[in-house]
Amino acid sequence: MQSYTLKEALAVLESGNWCNIRCITADVKSGTGGQLLELPKVRLCRKYANVKPSHEKVSNPFSVRPRHHDHFTRNVEMPNKQIRKIHPPLITHINGVAVI
Repeated sequence: MQSYTLKEALAVLESGNWCNIRCITADVKSGTGGQLLELPKVRLCRKYANVKPSHEKVSNPFSVRPRHHDHFTRNVEMPNKQIRKIHPPLITHINGVAVI
């Protein structure tokens, strides 16, 4: 039985190709989550893909630049241009292959 490591799953996701993802929801702030979320056709959102993480202090705390490296999240877009934020460690399957 084939399975991906988290590093391999991130490589598949960051390739930019469309893929299907099954992951677990979680929201620490509201204390909710635990539902299975199936995203049948998504790809990595490319708006900030080539931006290097900056560790400089930002004067505006409400800046537009996402802090994916700080929170270990990724934005994925669906064919209808809707954007969802996912946490890669909560991905259970990518393209039908289990992630361990």
